Amino acid sequence: MSTEFIRSTVFGYIATNLLGIDIQFENIDSIDPSTRTAPYAKVSLRFTSNDQINLGEPALIRQRGAVQVDVYVKQGQGSKSGYSVIDSVSSLLSRKSISNIEFAIPTTLTPLEIAGWHRLTVRAPFYFDS
Repeated sequence: MSTEFIRSTVFGYIATNLLGIDIQFENIDSIDPSTRTAPYAKVSLRFTSNDQINLGEPALIRQRGAVQVDVYVKQGQGSKSGYSVIDSVSSLLSRKSISNIEFAIPTTLTPLEIAGWHRLTVRAPFYFDS
């Protein structure tokens, strides 16, 4: 399974199932926050490690990573809409298997304030074998 297959599968799944918010996918779309007031999300994928998980031939390689969704909500608009998106992402990916990509339980990270926006983040670890 190629990393590009993983990227397109995960991004496609999120785009199909996360409705009601504009989404910027890593290296694909561009959202200019200076022209926006509505909440939006950025989705990125990180590959963290590869391990051989068997002793036989052919070697079975387990690749690990995480999908991160950052939701941006303009300061002064409250954070309820952002947290509802974070909750949706968490339920969308928690313990799911999508095309042999196995997701664990997502983690919500500490919110940050960046240039007039609240950034709310959820990170969902995953692995796949190849």
